[in-house]
Amino acid sequence: MFKLSPTILNVDELKQSLLKNDSVGAFVSFEGWVRNQNADKNVVALEYEAADSLCERETAEIINEAKAKFEVQEVLCCHRTGKVSVGEMSVWIGVTAVHRDAAFTACRFVVDELKRRVPIWKKEFYSDGTVVWLEGCNAQTGVPGTSRLTEANYYDRQIKMPWVGQHGQEKIKNARILVVGAGGLGCAALTSLAQMGVGTIGVCDHDVVAAENLHRQPLYRVADVSRLKAEIAAAQLEAINPFVKVNACAQKVDDKNIEELAAPYLVLLDCTDNFEAKFLLHDYAYKNRKVLVHASIYQAEGQLRVFDFSREQKGPCLRCLWPEVPPSGPSDALSQPAVLGPVPNILGHWQALESLKWILDLPDQLQQHTLVFNVFTNEVVKIKNKRNPDCPLCAEQ
Repeated sequence: MFKLSPTILNVDELKQSLLKNDSVGAFVSFEGWVRNQNADKNVVALEYEAADSLCERETAEIINEAKAKFEVQEVLCCHRTGKVSVGEMSVWIGVTAVHRDAAFTACRFVVDELKRRVPIWKKEFYSDGTVVWLEGCNAQTGVPGTSRLTEANYYDRQIKMPWVGQHGQEKIKNARILVVGAGGLGCAALTSLAQMGVGTIGVCDHDVVAAENLHRQPLYRVADVSRLKAEIAAAQLEAINPFVKVNACAQKVDDKNIEELAAPYLVLLDCTDNFEAKFLLHDYAYKNRKVLVHASIYQAEGQLRVFDFSREQKGPCLRCLWPEVPPSGPSDALSQPAVLGPVPNILGHWQALESLKWILDLPDQLQQHTLVFNVFTNEVVKIKNKRNPDCPLCAEQ
């Protein structure tokens, strides 16, 4: 349960509302108080503003996650709104569970996620008479002189680009893009897509965060190790930009579920790391007239391709190069564990850029070409894809 309160929080009432169940074995609470110092400034009061519906929705998800992960019984979060004086409580969180370890761990989880994900803005009043909006509980930040973030100021500098404008921003907002793979390529691509305002983003990855991959996957933290990538990425992206919708799918894409997962999207981003998934996405995109933005990396090198199968002319395609799916295994270049961190990030952002060019129908799109990039030599080579008259897929046209 989540409550926004304009009045002083009554701790005794809050606590008693959680302790009515006789099966409770542990109760843990967190209290956040307004202090009189921030860095070298003397604070005299705070003022909070909240996006009510977003707060309720995001906090409900956090509470459900806590219950699922830590087997707690009840979670109650209360946050003050309006002006709060020094020495008053601004936030209270209570957790009950059968066992104390679950209650402790879940309470810390809820505190951290509340701070990171819930849209609440804070304004500080100082003893010298100045007033400053500070970063809120997520990526939405108060701008001095305004009370909350809007789409207009979030996208302001992008809209000012002559080839975007308000009409182009609406096109971006109406776009639906599915990103398959939330690793190095996916983290970069997803971040760019969210920040530029793609209205509906799907993120599909069945894997969990691994410590050895953190150096190239900036959406995740050390605390996220062993948690599902798709779920964390979705929460992070909606915190980065509250004006986009992110659908998380913690499933492995295969020939049985790809239609259900990919059907709602016109543009697909292949951010996977194995041949089987890459050819599955490619063949599905071809047969269902989707746009596929394909990327692959090997150590310090990367390749980027765009297949716009939404148009009448479907070829050349990936099977013009490889009629059969290359075998995967220890010698497979895509399976090699050595990866230079910036390489997938560069290629992932490039995938997002090519998606943007397609949405806005900009010139010089990468369709029917392969871009080969080497970070050590700084060489970028653009190669024209050739159609194979014996291609087992597109030769049927």
